[in-house]
Amino acid sequence: MSQFSPDALRVGLLTTSVADDIWLERLKDSWSAEEVRFGRVKEAASPDIFHPELLLLVLGNVPPDAEEAESVALVAKTAREQGALVLGVVAGPDQTKGSCSIWWDALHGLVEVGSPATLATALSSLLRLILTPGVIRLEKEDIEDFFRMSPRCRLTVGQGEGPNRIEEAMAGAMQEQNKTILLAPKGHWLVGIMSDASLSSVEFNAAGKWLQGRVPSGHEITVMASSDVEQNDMCRVMLMASC
Repeated sequence: MSQFSPDALRVGLLTTSVADDIWLERLKDSWSAEEVRFGRVKEAASPDIFHPELLLLVLGNVPPDAEEAESVALVAKTAREQGALVLGVVAGPDQTKGSCSIWWDALHGLVEVGSPATLATALSSLLRLILTPGVIRLEKEDIEDFFRMSPRCRLTVGQGEGPNRIEEAMAGAMQEQNKTILLAPKGHWLVGIMSDASLSSVEFNAAGKWLQGRVPSGHEITVMASSDVEQNDMCRVMLMASC
């Protein structure tokens, strides 16, 4: 786990389809251009987008055609050669094999989100853990270690409120994790907690303990946290589970 450092990662987020503009605009409203560079793959020649430390290639509502898939592969390969950590993000496991096959070899890892409807929330949660000052922020080395153990993961988000907010948020995030992941003899889990400044060490530790009681003992669990004053009494939990 990496302690908070003053310099956040430079993040590039590229999509393949015009159909993703609606949720992409919501994300743009949440982050300034200094924090995240947004764009489409065909615009990736722009130096503002093309020199991140972390590059997220997002396949949302519409699978890319053959030309777009080749562009994704080229962008991923070039960014990786320049030292970027390159992750693919797909909305729905059905798209994982067919749509990503042409650029799979250029990625460090692949993130599966439950559906296009949850894509914006999932990516927003991931970005918040990377970019927001907090107790323990998600650093490039943490992400590299996670995907070194398994090149694919499932990302889900849950939300809770009140005295049992951690448990509620964890339970909500766990609903979309399938039995194959839960019952695997070994697995790697990354738990990201987003809450206001009232997050206590007891709550922080409770997230890991809650998960430990529900997965086999061979699973490795890492907990991160970030501050979000807009959360008030609510808590959001992001789970990344290797699969």
